[in-house]
Amino acid sequence: MALERASAAFKRKSWKSAVAYATQAAKSDDDVVRSEAWLLVGESELKQKRQKPAIKAFEAVDAVAEVEAGVRFRALAGRGLAHEELQAWDAALADYEAVAKGSSDSTLRDWARERASAVKARLNKPASGTTPAPSRLSALGSELAALSVVMLTVADPVGSRLVRSLRQLS
Repeated sequence: MALERASAAFKRKSWKSAVAYATQAAKSDDDVVRSEAWLLVGESELKQKRQKPAIKAFEAVDAVAEVEAGVRFRALAGRGLAHEELQAWDAALADYEAVAKGSSDSTLRDWARERASAVKARLNKPASGTTPAPSRLSALGSELAALSVVMLTVADPVGSRLVRSLRQLS
């Protein structure tokens, strides 16, 4: 019930309510409900540009004993985005590479490879500051838009929420 309320709040773009309801749902004994709830908390925190709480929520997905692979890899992708927003390049790269190597979703895998390449390029830039860095949203915009389009083909509601989150970030 709390997860349904959280999903409804997310659809209404009521991020704080989504976090509150999803946090309640995360107390469930059902691993599926708990992992999806933590994923929704992370997505909602990202929408509020609260990267550190988002990272904690995405990490909580991984702490659930029985997590569906799709949920686990979407949480890793979300955590990668949060790390990237915080300019924690090594952590973002590790998350993207894990998704690229392990996800069975070819669309998510391809997106993660693209993000990993972009982060690697960022890591290889000279630190002199002679080249102006693009804004974070400009740098991520086209990649997030591409992921949004291809993730729309994923028929599950958790994937759809991630797509909407990524689309709005771009």
